[in-house]
Amino acid sequence: MPTGGSGSPHAVFSPDGQRLVTTSGGRQVYLWDTATGAALALWHQFDAAVHVAVFSPDSRRLVTLVGNTAHVWDVETRARIATLKGHESSLLTAAFGPPTASNWPPERRTARPCCGT
Repeated sequence: MPTGGSGSPHAVFSPDGQRLVTTSGGRQVYLWDTATGAALALWHQFDAAVHVAVFSPDSRRLVTLVGNTAHVWDVETRARIATLKGHESSLLTAAFGPPTASNWPPERRTARPCCGT
């Protein structure tokens, strides 16, 4: 895993076991193929250290936490599909849940809740 940066390194396997995401403690996130060991993607569009990366239960989405912002990524296309801003303090953890979770407003249930403070 690449090293450097001001945060702590972080690694997490996708629920299907086919991918691994690593952060170097800096401003980069790597996506790896667990069968071949090949690097599949490098995300480096962050303005601060990436603290955490979390896969969705179906392994299709990835959330990265950078300061007080959460970025949601499509793992297959590598495209950022959402940026969630507005938290007053740094985000330290994230989790995916069902879109009908009782704490998710009905008008937003087409999107998946992903972040907690």
